[in-house]
This record gives sequence, structure tokens and C-alpha cells, in this order.
Amino acid sequence: KLIGRVLLDRLQPSIRTVVNKVGEVGGPYRTYEMDLLAGEDDYFVRVIEHGISLFFDLRNVYWCTRLEGERTYMIENEFKPNQLV
Repeated sequence: KLIGRVLLDRLQPSIRTVVNKVGEVGGPYRTYEMDLLAGEDDYFVRVIEHGISLFFDLRNVYWCTRLEGERTYMIENEFKPNQLV
């Protein structure tokens, strides 16, 4: 919890919540359980990559920063402007 508070203090207002991934990834959407370390009990995320805003509930999707290339490919080749997916 101390680490969560330190991260929150240093990174606000960019972040509102600090979590710790618990256990293994599983299920159809490769999600994982998490513990709230600090901040708001709110898991709705807004990430901006290459000027594109992505909104999602971290409890319901698998998120990996290393998959940025795959997301960029899909945004450039698969999705239409203003499309909600």
C-alpha cells in the first residue's frame, strides 16, 4: 500500500488509481484479479496512444503495453474514424 501511495503522489493528476496484479491471467478475455493499492476504487481507464483515445474497464480486458504495435496496426488498418469497438 505504501508503494501505491508513493506512485499516486508522484504521478497525479495523470493517474487516479494504483493496482497490483494478483494471480494468473485467465478466462476468455485473459483478465486477472487485482488489489487496489491506492487512490479511487475506479478501474475505468483512458489511454492515449498516437493521438487515439482508448477507454476501457481494466477489470474486463487484457491490457499489455507491449501490444502497442498490434493496437496501432488495428487502428490504422481495421477501424474506421469514430468507430466504437
